[in-house]
Amino acid sequence: MVWLLPVLLLSAPSQVQADSLQLLVGWSDEMNRPRNWAPLAVENRAKVSSAHKGQLDLRLGHVPDGWPYAYQWSGVSQDFKLDVSRYSVLVARVSSLKGYAHLDVDVLDQNGKPFKAIRSSTLQQPGVAVADLGTILDPAVYRVRVRLILGGPNDGCNATYNWIRAIRPADLPKLIAEPDRQSVRLDSGHGRGHGVP
Repeated sequence: MVWLLPVLLLSAPSQVQADSLQLLVGWSDEMNRPRNWAPLAVENRAKVSSAHKGQLDLRLGHVPDGWPYAYQWSGVSQDFKLDVSRYSVLVARVSSLKGYAHLDVDVLDQNGKPFKAIRSSTLQQPGVAVADLGTILDPAVYRVRVRLILGGPNDGCNATYNWIRAIRPADLPKLIAEPDRQSVRLDSGHGRGHGVP
């Protein structure tokens, strides 16, 4: 019995350290199931692939002859519920990019129709795209449709998305400083995420 107390004391800090390394999220997609993302219904659909777990590759080839625009764009989308009162910042990691990438977020009404549109920061090199929904929406639970967008020159463009996460504003600097952090934990008390339709 005397030896139990020291063992408990030694094991407790390691659990605390492990928990402090995890990022608490309200929703996330770590790009392990590309089928969760539906191609946009546009003329030039992005080619979607996944060479490895943790990455979703979007590619647009050369546009067809007679393409009427100076650039091209496309992407994929997914719907989910998001508790903006706790996790108001959507952040996406793009690790490889030729062209540009950003998030488009539609806030949906009870009939599934968009009533507000929000765009993230636009990346022109690998990095983290950020959409702060808390500056635009009242604190509540919303159903949202997020589009991962790829765009660029008409001779072709590509982007690799590694994850998208709904986080607390206070965690944004840490995630920007460590974008390859893979240890995330869904807030089970507000578990409305991980691709819940």
